[in-house]
Amino acid sequence: MKRFVQTLSVFVLVVSSIVGGLVANAHEGKEHDAPKVVSAPKGGIIQPLHEGYVEVVAKGKDLKIYVYDKDVKPYAMADVKVEAKAILPRTKGPIDLLVSAKSDSFESSFDAKGAHRYTLVLSVKQTSEPKPIDLKFTIEPRK
Repeated sequence: MKRFVQTLSVFVLVVSSIVGGLVANAHEGKEHDAPKVVSAPKGGIIQPLHEGYVEVVAKGKDLKIYVYDKDVKPYAMADVKVEAKAILPRTKGPIDLLVSAKSDSFESSFDAKGAHRYTLVLSVKQTSEPKPIDLKFTIEPRK
């Protein structure tokens, strides 16, 4: 009986190793639903849109907003509309920001009034999409 139990244990161990190896190899190299990792080309903060990405670069009071297509190439500025609001900590409501279109980006400025952080809310409307997309960025002003 002892020999039977030992043989059975070895058999179960061998079968478990084979099945475990097959399961591990079945998923190797496949990333079915893994999100695409995109680094910000200008060194800012980047977030996805339906058909692309938005990057915000903040330096002091200056804000630059870049819109990219799905391949992280600059999106045609004529095909995008951007509105911006800033929300300071412990304030009652958002502050509307004036956004102007430049050749490759949108620009705005905001004085955080000494706050170490604020929330930038962007409403991005692409002509290819029926509704604008709202994005929130946490901005930590640096000089």
